[in-house]
Amino acid sequence: MKRTYFLLSFAMISLLAKAEVAEVAGLFYKLDSSANTAAVTHHRDNTGFNYSDIKGTVDIPATICVENKYYTVTEIGNSAFSTCEGIEEAILPSSIIRIGNYAFSECINLKDITLPADISELGIGAFASTSIKEIELTGNITTIGATTFAGTDIETITLPSTVTTIEKNAFSGCSKLREIKLGNSLTTIGDDAFARCKALASIEFPPTLRTIGKRAFNNCQTLSSLNLNKITTIDEKAFEKCTSLADIDFGSGQLAIAYSAFAECPAIKNLRIPANVVKLEQYAFYNCLGLESVRFDDGDTTLELGYAPFANDPMTELYIGRSITTTQKNDNVFSSNKSLARLTIGDGMKTVSPELFSYMSALEEVNFGANVSWVGYDAFASCPKIKTVKCGNIVDWSKTDFEDADANPLNCGADLYIDGQLLTSLDLPKVATKIGENSFANYSRLTEVTIPASVRSIGQQAFMNCASLRRVDFHGSVAAIGGRAFRNCTALAEVHCPSLEAWLDNGFETALSNPLSYGAKLYAGDNLIENICVPEGRESINDFAFYNYTLITKAVIDESVAEIGRSAFQDCAALTEIELGASLRLLDKKAFNGAPLTTITSHNPVPPTFDIVSTTATFSNYNATVYVPTGSLEAYKSNDYWKKFSNIIEKDLSGIDGIISSDEMPIVIAGNTVTAKTDMTIYGVDGKTTASVQAHQTITLPDGIYIVRSADKTYKIAVRR
Repeated sequence: MKRTYFLLSFAMISLLAKAEVAEVAGLFYKLDSSANTAAVTHHRDNTGFNYSDIKGTVDIPATICVENKYYTVTEIGNSAFSTCEGIEEAILPSSIIRIGNYAFSECINLKDITLPADISELGIGAFASTSIKEIELTGNITTIGATTFAGTDIETITLPSTVTTIEKNAFSGCSKLREIKLGNSLTTIGDDAFARCKALASIEFPPTLRTIGKRAFNNCQTLSSLNLNKITTIDEKAFEKCTSLADIDFGSGQLAIAYSAFAECPAIKNLRIPANVVKLEQYAFYNCLGLESVRFDDGDTTLELGYAPFANDPMTELYIGRSITTTQKNDNVFSSNKSLARLTIGDGMKTVSPELFSYMSALEEVNFGANVSWVGYDAFASCPKIKTVKCGNIVDWSKTDFEDADANPLNCGADLYIDGQLLTSLDLPKVATKIGENSFANYSRLTEVTIPASVRSIGQQAFMNCASLRRVDFHGSVAAIGGRAFRNCTALAEVHCPSLEAWLDNGFETALSNPLSYGAKLYAGDNLIENICVPEGRESINDFAFYNYTLITKAVIDESVAEIGRSAFQDCAALTEIELGASLRLLDKKAFNGAPLTTITSHNPVPPTFDIVSTTATFSNYNATVYVPTGSLEAYKSNDYWKKFSNIIEKDLSGIDGIISSDEMPIVIAGNTVTAKTDMTIYGVDGKTTASVQAHQTITLPDGIYIVRSADKTYKIAVRR
């Protein structure tokens, strides 16, 4: 190729604009007289083109002389050679420290340029749309400006360690760029910086890099792997349409991945996201049509998910090893994954956000880790195909609180497997301390439940709708049994507890917290509870204690009881007789509502108070005969609560019904040894309690006269050698 060279001598050719712009050997310079420096500037001829007569190589001198004054050429000014299609090569002197904005842009035939060692600035679009294939960058450059090399034919480039920022579009459209080495000081890659670099097969990010901008590597179709090192921000669509990208190492930075950052990357098959990734925004991996599985590694950090980060992906397996929050309320973040069949919640996941797994139409199996403590409302709503739920340990499953029934995958009719075995009978070990809310709600396989004394709470609706549940064994007392814990357990036939006192220590939140609600029989030890004699020493009878228990015909309340709780004997359909102790002060609302009482005996000369809020609900009718202590008739008849009873009778309530033969008494006396035939309380003649005796128990008493009170009657006995 024939080339024309412009020899830029030291001779002065002309002076224009009086030492502001000078022409020297066909090139124009802006002069800085105070600094004695010059910058090559543009020149448009009569045709409107910039330096249209330059062909081949342009060789810029280090010094020019204008009017006998020498100027050091330090800069190729803004747009100096822009659109000069005739330039094929540019040789720059070592004095150049800056190449201005668009200095060589659209020099479409420019293939070669040598940059000086001390250059410190490359302006915006400096070499955009040229044919440069290779360039060596040295010196003190800190920034690769916007569009600096956009649209060039550059194939390889090495950035000096001084570069901290690559600005937007710096290498965009470099379709032949296959290799770039980034310096060790780089912190930021700007928007679209390498967009459409279709030949770029790999890139190594330095540990200093923190931010990758929007669309920075968009449509880099050959890029096959990434190591994100310590990057903390990947902006939206940064790697979108990287169709060969199959392997991503997410590095160790606290990484946030923005909207559609890896969308439409079909080569990704098995995606592992470590605990350092803290955020995935909406559609982060949208339409990755080769995606088969996703694993969020175990960790203590919480992962924030935007709406549908894996929308339209055909993945079938999902593992989540840490807790997740969603960016918007009610985000069904996996609902668009219509092929997702297996979900595993790892040990690092402690809470499940509301609606997190709802509307997963293909989900069949859910595996729970050991540390899930709470599952939000509707977490598994509308997942009709769940068949199997697995957990390694029954204590781990039982301690989980599910906010509502649809938070529990069992609500879909699934079978629960504990350590590989189908659960049909729940026998909690003694290390268990709670049964969570809704933990077994709607589980139709469950037939028996054994609750150890270590359990202190049963959550709301814990066994609701367990249609096959027939027996519940309490090995102790449960301080708090949540609302509707046994709602609709209509098959319940037997409830067992160690003793009547243990049963009375249960704390029922509502009527349907009590497993007796649907007609089950209550056994204390081996004895069926039909009549009740409240054990000595109790100060109260808890709310709902015998709600709807239909076997009770008579209830004797110990003299120590000061309060009978809300609905304690409500709807006891066979209860006709009650005896209230001398210490009773308060009958809570609905305490005996629904019981067909015919006889009420009150030993307290001061009329007990009814619940003020619900006066008429304490009893459902006022037809029973009320026996009160001698001398208290007027007090009862004038009392606002008791005067509703029309038949109040004063009676000697000393507590002795008579003296009968030993054969007729529910007790066997042999000298000072006494054996009870049934549960009873023994008092001295002074009225103080001597002993509480269970059926078949034997005790020794000193000589004397005693009063024995059983569930049916009160007797006087004599004990002597």
